[in-house]
Amino acid sequence: MRSRLRRLTLTVALAAVLPLLGPAASMQQARAKRAIELEDIINWKSVGSATVSSDGQWFAYRIAPGEGDAQIVVRSTTSDKEMQFDIGEPAVGGGPGGGGSVSFSDDSQWLAFVTYPTRAETQRLRRQRRPIQNGVTIVNLATDEKHEYSKVRRFAFSGEASTYIALARYGPQAPGGGAAAAAGGRGGGAPGGRGGGGAAGGPSDRPRGTDLILRELASGKELNVGNVADFSFSKASAWP
Repeated sequence: MRSRLRRLTLTVALAAVLPLLGPAASMQQARAKRAIELEDIINWKSVGSATVSSDGQWFAYRIAPGEGDAQIVVRSTTSDKEMQFDIGEPAVGGGPGGGGSVSFSDDSQWLAFVTYPTRAETQRLRRQRRPIQNGVTIVNLATDEKHEYSKVRRFAFSGEASTYIALARYGPQAPGGGAAAAAGGRGGGAPGGRGGGGAAGGPSDRPRGTDLILRELASGKELNVGNVADFSFSKASAWP
């Protein structure tokens, strides 16, 4: 009898207290909420440049705050494997590359993506009025091995063959320490070929192409070709 009375007393007490706890908890949650501020907006991260490998085994994307350094995230679609790579602060409008700033080779064995100077480095280069140049990182998806290249304005895998990757360097800096002569785009800068009709030693006599690195993916062997204004791979060929 006493046990039943105690249980009844406890039930009545809880029934009386719970309504009081509900408003108190709601008021505490209301006090915890605040308006979104500028710092919150800047730190908000968004996903972009998402791409899937041809065999559907890999998924890659870029995650970046409104201002600041970003990362490339690569995930396996069949396991819990995940890789993350710091890539600096992406330039406005992304970067040049083989079909985008993040690309898988057609055989799904390699990933390449554009890298950028960090936010701190970018600010320093701007103060010094020096060119801001991108790079490219290549990753072997089977071994996680990566190869980093600086001062690369454009890259492309060798079509369906996927045996090579071509990396086009930036051109020499403009006189007086201005911006880099080679910019993004299909040709990557000034029109191809050599100028004519100018005085000997004048600006029109200087080579207008840039160095092109042709890397054999399986062996790592590299061939450097100078004074290249533009390049492309055929869909099935391994040669540019």
